[in-house]
Amino acid sequence: MDEALKWLVSATLLLICFVGWLGGRTTRVAGRWRDDNRVIDLHQFGPWLSGSCPRPGGSEIYKGLALFGHVRLLRYVRGPQHLIDMGFTADVVPLLDGRAFANLKLRLANNKGDELDGIFEGRHFSFEYQPARIKSIARLEPQPRRWFKRND
Repeated sequence: MDEALKWLVSATLLLICFVGWLGGRTTRVAGRWRDDNRVIDLHQFGPWLSGSCPRPGGSEIYKGLALFGHVRLLRYVRGPQHLIDMGFTADVVPLLDGRAFANLKLRLANNKGDELDGIFEGRHFSFEYQPARIKSIARLEPQPRRWFKRND
C-alpha cells in the first residue's frame, strides 16, 4: 500500500507540473504591455509571471500565472513618494509599501496574442491613526481593462 501511495503522489505531482508547463506554453504573454498610461514589462517562466511598471517615486510590481489563455496578476505598490502621490498620508505609507493593491483577471482577446481583456479589482484601505494601523481592506467594484502589447 505504501508503494502504491508513493507512485500515486509522484504521478500526481508530475501531472501537475506537466499541465502547468503546457498551460504556460499555450499562453505566452512575456513582453511589454500598455494599460492606459502604464507600461508593464512582463517576464514569464512557464506559467509564472513577474513584471514591473516604473512610476514616479516608486514602482508597481506584478506577480501571477498564465494558464490556457487566462492571466491572473496581483499588483503590488512600492515607493513612499509614489504612495504619497496616490493620496496617502506619510504616517500610513510604511503600512502600505509593498502591499497588494489590486487583482487583474485577464484573458487573451485574439489569436495574435497582442491583446489582453478582463477586469481590474482595486482595493480600498481604511485606517485608524492613533497609532496608525490598517482598519480594513475592501475590494472595489471590478472595472474593465484592456492591455495592448507593445512592439518596442
